[in-house]
Amino acid sequence: MLESEEKGHLMSILGRVQNGVVVLQNSTTLPNNTLVEVRPLEGNAGTAKTLIAVMEGEPHVTADDIAALNGAIAGGERPANC
Repeated sequence: MLESEEKGHLMSILGRVQNGVVVLQNSTTLPNNTLVEVRPLEGNAGTAKTLIAVMEGEPHVTADDIAALNGAIAGGERPANC
């Protein structure tokens, strides 16, 4: 997880191990010396076990978060905290 300097919250970034090195998805890069925590997901990508592991992991989305997102989508806007 990475703490956003601008927003002060943690986020998760998925990646895959290639030749012994974690390669982050979507060409994501992190600043040098960023401390990260790497935890293998249980199961294989696309399995129910993996989906449950991701859903139970951080960050947790609240009903208020979902309502704010749905409201923003309906209004053609981006949520204020994104």
